[in-house]
Amino acid sequence: LERHLAKDIVDTIGRSTKIAALGLVNELDSDNRAAQHQMLSAVCVQSEEITYAVLEDGSGLVLTSVNVDAAQKAAYKNPDVLPTRDGTKRLYRTKTPVLGAGRILGNLYLGFSFGGLVAETAREKAIIVFVCGAIIAISGLLVFLVAGLITRPLAHVTRTAERIAKGDLNQRVRIHSRDEAGLLAKTFNAMVDGLEKSYRDAATLNRSLEERIAGRALDLEKEIAERRRVEKELRLAKDELEHRVVRRTEELSKVNEQLSGRVIETRRAEDQLQTTLDRLEKALEGTVRAMSLTIEMR
Repeated sequence: LERHLAKDIVDTIGRSTKIAALGLVNELDSDNRAAQHQMLSAVCVQSEEITYAVLEDGSGLVLTSVNVDAAQKAAYKNPDVLPTRDGTKRLYRTKTPVLGAGRILGNLYLGFSFGGLVAETAREKAIIVFVCGAIIAISGLLVFLVAGLITRPLAHVTRTAERIAKGDLNQRVRIHSRDEAGLLAKTFNAMVDGLEKSYRDAATLNRSLEERIAGRALDLEKEIAERRRVEKELRLAKDELEHRVVRRTEELSKVNEQLSGRVIETRRAEDQLQTTLDRLEKALEGTVRAMSLTIEMR
């Protein structure tokens, strides 16, 4: 808006100064002061934006003016450089040479005030700002409502997921809409149902395994107890057998010693008997010999 305002101001100033300068060519050339003043007044009347007008000749002498006090107060001989981007300037000072027959006949100084146009532009700007603000506010409200419609189901899903993560598998998302949020809730509930079923199956399998392990452990305990009993009986039998073997070995040793003594005695008796037999045999031989001699002597 300010750029358009500045452009309108520049166009208005350019058009007004050009028309005024062209209208003053004949009056300056004829040096008719009354006509000059009348033309200058007409220019000011035709353009409401002109606050003062001063016409000087080539030497700087004031020929005629309209609202000269305002012109002097505004330092009219220091014109503003156009074009300008400042659309809120209170007063625009211009200097336009009046040309005729290829020479400068004089200079026209005009002062322009665009307070009405600036005020109207400011009102339009305020209206645009208000409309934009209203649009932004309404858009923000719509975004808030739409975001609420989207985020509330997501927040509900999040809270439900947190409760499920803590171990409460009975939680379900209660969203009955048919949009994406409803589809998400349906999919989430189906996932939780599958999770709960898997958890129940795992728990059942776990209990079955625990029962089987408990039964197997009981069987192992019985087997271990039976092995310990058998090992104890075997140790006792082994100890008893070793005791019997030791005792039998001792008895056999005693019997062996007795037999050895008897064998020795028997051998001694045999030796004595053999000695006796030898003696008897010798005695018998002596007797036989004696009997033979006796018989021969008879």
